[in-house]
Amino acid sequence: MNNIPKEIDIETHRTEQSGSLSVIQANTHLNFPIRRVYYIHSIEDNKARGFHGHKKLQQCIVATSGSVTLSLEGYGNTYSFELNSPDKGVLVPAGYWREMSNFSKDAVLMVIASDDYDPEDYIHDKEVFNTFDAERSAINKVTYLAMHRRYDEFKLQLQQVTEEVLDEVNYIMGPRLEKFEESFAKFTGAKYCIGTGNGLDALEIILRASNIGAGDEVIVSAGGFIATLLAVMRVGATPVLVECETWGNIDPLKIEAAITKNTKAILPTHLYGIPADMDGVRAVANKYDLLVFEDACQAHGAQYKDGTCGALSDAAAFSFYPTKNLGGFGDGGCLTTSSEKIAKTARQLRSYGAAVKYHHDIVGFNSRLDEMQAALLQFLLPNVPKWNEKRRNLASLYLNHLSGIEEIELPMVSDDSVPVWHVFPIMVPAEKRDAFCDHLTKHNIGYNIHYPKAMHLQPCCSHLQHNAGDFPVAEKLADCEVSLPLDPYHTEEEINFVIKAILDFFMSDTVKN
Repeated sequence: MNNIPKEIDIETHRTEQSGSLSVIQANTHLNFPIRRVYYIHSIEDNKARGFHGHKKLQQCIVATSGSVTLSLEGYGNTYSFELNSPDKGVLVPAGYWREMSNFSKDAVLMVIASDDYDPEDYIHDKEVFNTFDAERSAINKVTYLAMHRRYDEFKLQLQQVTEEVLDEVNYIMGPRLEKFEESFAKFTGAKYCIGTGNGLDALEIILRASNIGAGDEVIVSAGGFIATLLAVMRVGATPVLVECETWGNIDPLKIEAAITKNTKAILPTHLYGIPADMDGVRAVANKYDLLVFEDACQAHGAQYKDGTCGALSDAAAFSFYPTKNLGGFGDGGCLTTSSEKIAKTARQLRSYGAAVKYHHDIVGFNSRLDEMQAALLQFLLPNVPKWNEKRRNLASLYLNHLSGIEEIELPMVSDDSVPVWHVFPIMVPAEKRDAFCDHLTKHNIGYNIHYPKAMHLQPCCSHLQHNAGDFPVAEKLADCEVSLPLDPYHTEEEINFVIKAILDFFMSDTVKN
């Protein structure tokens, strides 16, 4: 979160003949839009100014002439800055008590503000501010995701990207998409990336580009999200479910028994951002000359041995749904592949079956990642590695502090994998899940359940003729899984708040029993 005051350098150009020019650009120097500018000047000797705080207003303060001392207090910390040059400024986030003193006689301060004047935003009483500071610093709520903080950090830059795309008046299949496809292919290590309307379409396009259709079978895990099965069914093929490992990824030891003369491919999912056992999958696929695809919609940047998810098979699908590790601002997806044939056909399929506009060689459909989403994703992409690292750090808090609770099953990751924790799942006893979720809600803690009904028991899969008990591991996951808050913008203090609530639930439950 951007709640730390900091000094910034202001771009200054000097010439001997005409003096100096200092430039402040909102997108370069500030983290907020410029809505108001005012000046403080002609201060009497020994006078001080300020003595108030703002709840929401952000400011940048610059001494265009003379000097002044700026003192700030908030979030349990105090800061002091000496402003004495137009080459420097101080960014003052919302929520700080501010005082200005030691004005020189020639002091002139320029104050750049993020919002119009609003008297309701001011706190003029120091005791009231101290109460405000203490209450907002205390953690009493943790949302399941903290996506609003990502937008708050990059609001100005994202708005600039949006304006640039609007100004270009080129909204479909343009240079922004080409640039993102090139960047994301490099990110995964695949040779090609083809943007699509969403992750499900990416899966379907992979299958169609590989000539999989009616009469063919594709092996998938019984654990996970329904999209994997839907993609297979949408091309007219039959999904063949095999039992999963504890945390939903396909169990390679169960694949061979499911292979028939109609089997064409194996489609593992990297569920929760934990890579599947791709060596085990590929060993079976090589034995029977089968294609291998990845549902990598939850695994942006996940590593398996020396490779990255998205480049571990013949082709892989990704989703850019807003909650993903690389999430956009609406639906979006892509497929990655190093197969020139799959890439060429996929590009045609996503755009009405045409390689050249109005020349439709195959039966395609419309599923394209638009320029706006591509541009926004391109801006966010460089942040994914650090976000994934933050997710791993927060996940380690859960793993370390919850390991002593016998009733909780924690996710397991092999030494061959580096997960990205799109979701941090735990399993609690099925008979206690409702009470546990009620306990989280009572403590203002968000959660999710991924996924409450096993795929083979969904009505849309009734034609596969599976019954309860056919896949007990997948069914246990559906009955017991709870996803805990984990977002790269969560703080360690927030995760520890969640951990304490979980410990309280199981400790009090132990006492009752």
